[in-house]
Amino acid sequence: MVQRLPVSDQLSLLHDPSRGEGKTAGMAKGLFLCYENEVYAGESAGFGLPVWKTARQTFFPTLVTARWLERNVFEKIYRLDRLVRWYLLGIRMPLFFSAALEKLTRVYMQRPERQQFLLKVRNVMVVLLRMESAMMAGGSQGDCRVTYETEPGKLMVTVDGRWLQGKGDLILLNEVAGLPFSRLRIGRIIQEGENIPAWRPCPFATILENPATGIEFSISPADPHVPYPWRLAAGREVGHGLNWAGLELTPDRQFFSYEVHFLLETSV
Repeated sequence: MVQRLPVSDQLSLLHDPSRGEGKTAGMAKGLFLCYENEVYAGESAGFGLPVWKTARQTFFPTLVTARWLERNVFEKIYRLDRLVRWYLLGIRMPLFFSAALEKLTRVYMQRPERQQFLLKVRNVMVVLLRMESAMMAGGSQGDCRVTYETEPGKLMVTVDGRWLQGKGDLILLNEVAGLPFSRLRIGRIIQEGENIPAWRPCPFATILENPATGIEFSISPADPHVPYPWRLAAGREVGHGLNWAGLELTPDRQFFSYEVHFLLETSV
């Protein structure tokens, strides 16, 4: 059942388990941004979705429970127990293949200036090798509780990942469909469309924008005095089986809160 948390008269955030496409179809999602009757889901993870990145694998969530706590407060408990498995020419690859791709992804993330070229190469390889991916059970790494609270123009996300096991980075994804959100602002720097890298470190004042509607969003720590080992990255990927843009937060702890700020420029 779809649940709606209002952000403004025209903007809301949806809990909608039925949505999903591409490789994210087999995992749980956060909250999707909705403008009037248009939902900006695409292939994105939505807002406030936890993933658990270890030295060898990235674990994605399934949904354990979802419930209202108050009128504008919604809680989800996620279990980090899904891995991406790859198929080449219809043959399922062993897990070490996914681990090798994880290492290549780290190299890819360190080359923002080459990412769009590498993304085009990736799109060709996907077609030639009939590369497909699917989420498969990977062994539970523990649960993560996320509470979502909306008020005018803002989403507060409170994350409790203290049940997660072993060593890893808890990462919170905040994503929308990539096709309409095609402008990235970092201070005076503006990047459009294919000029936006798939992943680049950025400050908390970074803004992602939908130029057609004037919708934009940014994120910040709930506590403005938080020490800054917290890391933020922005990115966008639109291609074969890819359609997302977002801001990725990696804090230095497993219990924390942050805010997503929404603005709708009605003059657009």
